[in-house]
Amino acid sequence: MPSYPVIPFPQERDAAENGWHRRKVLALGEPMADDISKVPVLFIIFNRPDTTAQVFEAIRRARPPRLYVAADGPRAGREGEIEKCALTRQITESVDWPCEVRRLYRDENLGCGKAVSSAITWYFENEEEGIILEDDCVPDPSFFPYCGAMLERYRNDDRVMMVAGSDYSLRPRVKGPSYYFATYFPIWGWATWRRAWNNYDFRMAAWPEFKRRKGVRKVVRDTTMARWLEDCFEQTYRGGIDTWDYQWAFTGLLGGKLSVCPNGNLISNIGYVGAHMKGDGPDSVLMNLPRHRFDIDNMVHPAKVSTDRAADRAIYRAVMKDVNPRGIISVADRFVWRVWLKVRGEKGPLHKPA
Repeated sequence: MPSYPVIPFPQERDAAENGWHRRKVLALGEPMADDISKVPVLFIIFNRPDTTAQVFEAIRRARPPRLYVAADGPRAGREGEIEKCALTRQITESVDWPCEVRRLYRDENLGCGKAVSSAITWYFENEEEGIILEDDCVPDPSFFPYCGAMLERYRNDDRVMMVAGSDYSLRPRVKGPSYYFATYFPIWGWATWRRAWNNYDFRMAAWPEFKRRKGVRKVVRDTTMARWLEDCFEQTYRGGIDTWDYQWAFTGLLGGKLSVCPNGNLISNIGYVGAHMKGDGPDSVLMNLPRHRFDIDNMVHPAKVSTDRAADRAIYRAVMKDVNPRGIISVADRFVWRVWLKVRGEKGPLHKPA
């Protein structure tokens, strides 16, 4: 995928044209980019010092005022894992900027689902809003002020559940709004609010009724994607997958929520090792995407808070290309998906080494 340049917008453009709102015209009390970049960060790590070092360097350059580091404990019987976990934690000790640091280090391994979800809960017990980065999600420097701006703008808008750093639509960057709203919830570098995380239910207690009402298909207007998500949610609900992110996606669909996604990808996921999703690897269409700069000084807002259906369709195509390259649904396809989901549950999370 080519790296598209940031397209500046003419200064003389009417701020009301096409219903867009240009951030260049600051409202009273609206913060400048230097202020909105100072958002707390939760850094979730485990046993990969190489990828952790790259993400930590991006955090160090952003100089957040408060840094939370959460690490699951080493798994029993895994040779060398105690040392890898210790080395990974040591990398995050090199905080050389004014920063309040809090750490949640587990002595025992909780597994992906409990470790990550409990870390996020701990984070929002201390913060009203903030950024969340895992150890394989390398952000562009502009990711931080972008998150700050979106967190502030939609702080009290309950329709918006999260701010994503990933652009899975894979569309060429064109003139128009700087970001869009989707009904998909990418967690490779993201931000949210305590008010949104309070709706998270690890056990997915509402799933049986939502499934009975065919709730996924009413929100996700793509049969292939809807069926795949239904399988993912069902296996997660039954405890067949040790994860936390399907529960978060379910939270969004259950509540009819939206995610903010940038018009141009801001995150590169470099976690090839341990990615059990079919297709995830050097040839995946979603892994290690090029990063673009979000032009915070010339930000253009969408005319309204509503789903970009074209973006949703593009996202669904990209996701399904990874998990179902043939692009069709059959009994065999669904069997393969269920086997993959079971294997993922046995081997561990999507972004954690096996």
